[in-house]
Formats: sequence, structure tokens, C-alpha cells
Amino acid sequence: MHRFYFFVAIIIIPIISFAQENDLTSWTCFQVKHKLNDKYQISIKPTLRSNNDLSEFDNIFFDVSVNRKFGENLSFKILNRLVTDFDNRFGSVFFFDMSYKTKLRQNLTLTGRSRYHLGINKNYFGSDFLRIEPKVKFKASKNYNLSAAADFWYHTNESFRLQRIRYQIGVGFRMTNRTSFQLAYWLEDFKRLRRNSKIHIIVTNLVLDIE
Repeated sequence: MHRFYFFVAIIIIPIISFAQENDLTSWTCFQVKHKLNDKYQISIKPTLRSNNDLSEFDNIFFDVSVNRKFGENLSFKILNRLVTDFDNRFGSVFFFDMSYKTKLRQNLTLTGRSRYHLGINKNYFGSDFLRIEPKVKFKASKNYNLSAAADFWYHTNESFRLQRIRYQIGVGFRMTNRTSFQLAYWLEDFKRLRRNSKIHIIVTNLVLDIE
């Protein structure tokens, strides 16, 4: 349990240090995953988002995805996100993922992911994106892991340019054979606006694996 508190401190300290000057937001998630066989997995994930320093609800979205593995390292995912806010606006976007992971050491894994956004409702989502994300994951023990990533977002609608970078650090805790808890801190750094802006995001996710 002391390890868990130490890992949580790694997440909380940057929030305390940097969130005073920028907006603090949150994503609260509950994910249900089901492994159909050795190659296919499906997932449902509702998420509630807040903004304005956690004082207001922003929107709710539901992710439904299918993941297909090709061997031990390569996988593809199709994800549909349905979003609604509290002004009764609705939107839908598809994500197309390709991921490749490799072991650097016994407890250290590097994953490269490319993700393409295809917005169905342009009035809600605006631009489409291509995202490139390298991620390192360290298995600290049987039940704990640490991760760090940088997610690069490129506009694809008008000109191919870097729109934002999302820096991520996180900790995962295996609670039982079927349940786990994830806590992460994301820093979103928006580029090429009239002035650069940053958003701080606290992400919590309770994951349930069902047979």
C-alpha cells in the first residue's frame, strides 16, 4: 500500500505545481472489457468530463471499441465515441488505431500508437486529427505499473500542422483478477493559437474485465 501512495504522489505533485495558472479538468471513467478470444476484445467506456477547475460538468461520452491483435506485438482498434453536453448537443467521432509494442527490458515496454480522428458531426468536433503517441510502461511489481507518454495531434482538415501535445504520466493498480484502477495526469499544450494555452487533466478509470 505504501507503494501505491508513492505512485499517487508522482501524479499529484505536478498538478499542485502547475494547475494554479491554467484550467484544471477531470475525466472520470468506468470501463468494461470482454475478451472474445485470443485475437478480439470489445470494450464499453462511459466518461464524465468536468472543466473550469472542476466546478462545471463539460460533457458525457460513451466509447464502444473492437480491438484485433495480430501476433504478440501488433494490434488494430476501431472506436466510436458518442458525445453529449448539457446544452443538448450531440456528436460522434470514429477513431482508427494501430499499435505496436516491444519489450525494452523484462519490466519495460515501449508502445507506438497512431490514431486517426474522423468526426461525423463537424459542427461539434471541428477538425480531424492524426495522432502519434509513443508510450513507455514500467511494471513496478505484480500489481503496480507506471507509464509515461507524449501524444502529438496534427490537423488534417486544412494543413498538416501540430495543433497540440498531450503529456501523460500514470499509475495502474491491479485490485483483483478482474478489476483494476488507473490514475493519470495529462498536460495538454495547445500550439499556434493567438497565445499558447495549457489544460491540466486528472483521469481516473475503474476497469472491469468480464468473461
